[in-house]
Amino acid sequence: MSVATDIANLMIAPLRRVSIEDVIKKATQQHVDDFVEANKEQLQEGENSDGQQITPFYTPFTVEMKEIKGQPSDRVTLKDTGDFYSGFYGDVSNTGTTLSSHDDKTDDLEGKYGPRIFGLTVASKEEVGARMIPTIQKLFKKALK
Repeated sequence: MSVATDIANLMIAPLRRVSIEDVIKKATQQHVDDFVEANKEQLQEGENSDGQQITPFYTPFTVEMKEIKGQPSDRVTLKDTGDFYSGFYGDVSNTGTTLSSHDDKTDDLEGKYGPRIFGLTVASKEEVGARMIPTIQKLFKKALK
């Protein structure tokens, strides 16, 4: 072996001990509220995790009720009383991050509007990912020590 190879191996050895998966999981756990908020913001804009408009659209009666309440009626937001939104949570596991709501209406809403009401668009993932970078850097540095 050459001296350069020996030096390279010495420099790389600490990096090999760091589990990138563990670093990302810990960072995700620290930013799970960002995932939740991004999901709610998408819904407020009437978008599902594919970036598509949430359908089916509200019935004329629901549109009228939303207008009376001063809520957006030009898109499906899945927000009426706020219980669905306030029940939102994120669960980080080894298989990924799951977003859902503890609200009693969750199964009905997911059944009617599809499972893609939960999750992030590409743009939201990029935004949350950018917020996570400093955390990932700190965790990575800590893991190297």
